[in-house]
Amino acid sequence: MDGGTFFLAVGIGLAAAAIDPYRNTIAIVVAAVAGVMHSILHIWSHAEGLLSDKHLPTELFGILAPAILLIAIAVILYRTPAASQVASARAA
Repeated sequence: MDGGTFFLAVGIGLAAAAIDPYRNTIAIVVAAVAGVMHSILHIWSHAEGLLSDKHLPTELFGILAPAILLIAIAVILYRTPAASQVASARAA
């Protein structure tokens, strides 16, 4: 429940960022960092034998894959100029 409440807030931030991803890229980066940190914790916990391997597929697809996806989205957003930036560059 503790982690769930944290990621509920992250999800709300991502939903808000989806309205204008270029303007809210930082929210996506924060969610990506949170996902990576959470993934590292789970990988470490598995390596130490603290978590059962029977949950490994769920954690790979439910924790690690979304973190990687958010990183990819953040990189794309930082590399691709927003439509407003392109329009103002054309006007200049």
